[in-house]
Amino acid sequence: TGAAGGGPRVVEAIFGYLIGLVAALGAYAAGRHAAAASFRRANGPGLAAEVRAVASDPAVGAASNPGLCDFERRFLAGILSEEESKCAACILPPHAAGLLGRWRTSTDGDRWSARAGGAALRRRLAATEVAILGRTGTTSDQEAAAEGRGWELCALGNYADAVAEALERG
Repeated sequence: TGAAGGGPRVVEAIFGYLIGLVAALGAYAAGRHAAAASFRRANGPGLAAEVRAVASDPAVGAASNPGLCDFERRFLAGILSEEESKCAACILPPHAAGLLGRWRTSTDGDRWSARAGGAALRRRLAATEVAILGRTGTTSDQEAAAEGRGWELCALGNYADAVAEALERG
């Protein structure tokens, strides 16, 4: 109950609590750094750069389609790194990137739209991309909407075919 003089040990208790609080904050900061480092190591620099791009500009997150593979998602959102572009050029058929570029050009106005109804339009665009690139097929409603918006469905379909053929060939 008391120190050598018989008084309460309030000062010692306060210092104990402060030491515990500082240790907890230090462990939290160390854990955050360890988590970020392991995320970069496990997912590569491309995904880490994508996360930074989305964090710095919310419009990139809105324009990004989470249902797509990494390359297509980053290419269409305009956040593909130079290194990833070079790797894709080695893997994809020469004309495939041009086809995906035509699709991006035809849909950029709607992908980055901030006007009223833009979110619904982006959802429709994302569903159409997933249907074509996922090879599940588009609905007549998706095709009509794409035609009405001037989206080049043929370019995306031809890109998907070119990628499928390249994968089959190995």
